[in-house]
Amino acid sequence: MPTYATNRITSLAAMAAVLTAVSTAIATTPNPDEPWHDDPMLPPSLPTVPDGWDFFEPVEIPGFSGEVLEYPYFDDLPWLPCRLDVPSVYPTIQDAVDAADNDCVIVVEEGTYYENVVISSKAVRIIGDGDVHVWPATNDPIFRVTYTPPGHVMQFDGMTFSSVRRYIFDGGPPVVQRFHDGVAISAGLASVRVTNCEFTNLSAGMTSGEGSYTAGAGVFGMFANIEVERCDFSSCEAPSGGAIAAAGCNVLLDQNSFSQCNAVDGNGGAIMAHGGTMEMSQCWLVGNSASLGGHCYFNENELQAVRCLFQGGFATSGGAVGSEGVIDADVSSCHFRSNQASESADVWYHDSSMAQGPYLAANAFCNGHSTHGTTEGIVPVTGDATCPDCDGDTGMDDSTTAIDLLDVLEVWGTRDPFADLDGSRNVDLVDLMIVLAGFGNCGDISVIHVEVLWP
Repeated sequence: MPTYATNRITSLAAMAAVLTAVSTAIATTPNPDEPWHDDPMLPPSLPTVPDGWDFFEPVEIPGFSGEVLEYPYFDDLPWLPCRLDVPSVYPTIQDAVDAADNDCVIVVEEGTYYENVVISSKAVRIIGDGDVHVWPATNDPIFRVTYTPPGHVMQFDGMTFSSVRRYIFDGGPPVVQRFHDGVAISAGLASVRVTNCEFTNLSAGMTSGEGSYTAGAGVFGMFANIEVERCDFSSCEAPSGGAIAAAGCNVLLDQNSFSQCNAVDGNGGAIMAHGGTMEMSQCWLVGNSASLGGHCYFNENELQAVRCLFQGGFATSGGAVGSEGVIDADVSSCHFRSNQASESADVWYHDSSMAQGPYLAANAFCNGHSTHGTTEGIVPVTGDATCPDCDGDTGMDDSTTAIDLLDVLEVWGTRDPFADLDGSRNVDLVDLMIVLAGFGNCGDISVIHVEVLWP
């Protein structure tokens, strides 16, 4: 039997075999966009909500002495003590923060806000209700968080942060107007959680003056606990750490994208970290640039990176990553594609004077380019193979098999850089069908290939 027919039968058999698994995955896997998904601060079960209840209408909660409480989302029932609305009740976000107690919910209604908000010695949850854009009013952080009480976490959800406007006239080069120059979220001695936010066209530390910062246009942290989930960083620039900069922090990054970010004259085009811990999982890093570490720069960190894509980074040294100092790095199941450096190493530069380098296992490297190749002290992981271009091949092994099928099911409902084959930012039925359509040896069955790149 011809290979094509064999593979087609295999494909149909595989499709029948996984229908039950798919239906089970769909039924049992929560939607990560739902705000109560996997939230450690919430109880394991939710109360029953009356039929026809409007999210933003008061509701009487049985067992609470008939008291009528207001909450914006299902996950906030009935444990959050208060809700404050901006601007219908409180004119500004700062007014609402000043009036709030710990764990209050501040609901910011759709619109554009120009503020520099200071949050000190308290932790609340600020939620964007609709299309909410926040810009700085001065060269200070849009949100500055200083100290959160033990056991409390300052939370930001569903907002877009910007500080630079770009105009294009008649197809010419972009005209840049730097509205203000500051960090979107700054955290010091605090615990901060950021979910479902966009950081776009941000600039930090590019102009001199009081209030300017020198790193991390999206998120800047010093001696803080920082968690960022399902956020997108694009066109963020700073002297170092274009999108995120952390010093002495414990940082958790999950299902985030970083594209076209730039460390103008320093290290870490998207991420820079000195000291502390860094955990990265299912992150996209595409088209970022810096002097050292096109995508990331680490110094004296405990680093763990799993299932991340490092693509199209550029730097003088370390097109993907640069590291200096004693670093404990465990990098596995990551893809490094088409990263470039003008000297030293195209993928990972490690200072030769330090005793310990990164540990890399089960990673894929392809299409890297370096002028000078690898030398002593630089991790020899540069690749010159052609990237596999096989529909549904999530593992980059030049074939689409049951392994790829199981891979898609394993990360179902997440923003995964390898299994999200159609670039929708969610692994769903379309991605599963792409795997099934391309089942078999690469080239035997061909469908339109979708390049996995953020716009």
